Amino acid sequence: MSDNLGERLRMLQEEIAAEVILSGVALLARQIIEERTLAGRYLEGGGKPYSKAYARKRQKRGLQTARVDLQFSGAAWGSFDHVLDVRQAEISLGFNRDELARIMSYHDEKGAGKNRVVRAFMGLTDQEQEKVAEYILEKAGKRIDVLLEKNLPE
Repeated sequence: MSDNLGERLRMLQEEIAAEVILSGVALLARQIIEERTLAGRYLEGGGKPYSKAYARKRQKRGLQTARVDLQFSGAAWGSFDHVLDVRQAEISLGFNRDELARIMSYHDEKGAGKNRVVRAFMGLTDQEQEKVAEYILEKAGKRIDVLLEKNLPE
């Protein structure tokens, strides 16, 4: 194998490894945000309960009203997705359907309902960021171990 081809294959292997780690980070971040929000916990505030009228509407559909979980049909969390940019080592999280992205932005940033209640959910708390950092360190450490094993002189 020529040196040029070997180098290109090594670069491809590293890019794939980076993509695997980034995908894992994205999935972990999505899981953290979704689980926290479905449990009725938010980045800050958001403790205000459903309005009486909206709680009645939810009860008629057989949905819980004890905590605000931003789930009505299930469509929003089904469209919660991520996009990777491996070369820039960036992850974007969001909703892959425009209408749902617009609706969820009211809850997260603009304020939903007649009282414009903001329940910020997109993002990670300091503790959640630490959990993601631990994941990255674990995966990167394993990757470094593999590289060292392959490149150590005999």
